[in-house]
Amino acid sequence: MSVSSNEIEATFWTQVAQCQHHIPCTKCCWPWNGRKDSSGYGVLYICGPEWGNMRAPVLALEFAHGAMLLPFLFRPGRLLATHRCDNPPCCNPAHLRWGTHGDNIRDAIRKGRWRAGGKRGKRMECLAIAPDTSLSAS
Repeated sequence: MSVSSNEIEATFWTQVAQCQHHIPCTKCCWPWNGRKDSSGYGVLYICGPEWGNMRAPVLALEFAHGAMLLPFLFRPGRLLATHRCDNPPCCNPAHLRWGTHGDNIRDAIRKGRWRAGGKRGKRMECLAIAPDTSLSAS
């Protein structure tokens, strides 16, 4: 049984704790309240042969910008949702940008969150988000 993208989107947003500020809110993280993977990213299971678990930040960007839902392998450039707030459960589209894995690593290095051996630095509470134009994909 397949579901429409409208049904997926309706289910998705019921799992996101949005703030009460005007939309779009650039200040607050909108945490995912559903299931999370071992890295703390929200995941939503979508039925279908090429689907499975989709990361919530990717879905948030796709829904916010009207993009067609595509599995990672078929997404142009295999783009990821990168966080300006460095908060994995955040699904606020104002905190997310499309970027490559390399963009994400360079961002982590620039912010001092990358350690030798590829281990993540300490996660920090998101207090304020400054404009960030360092990622190549918008």
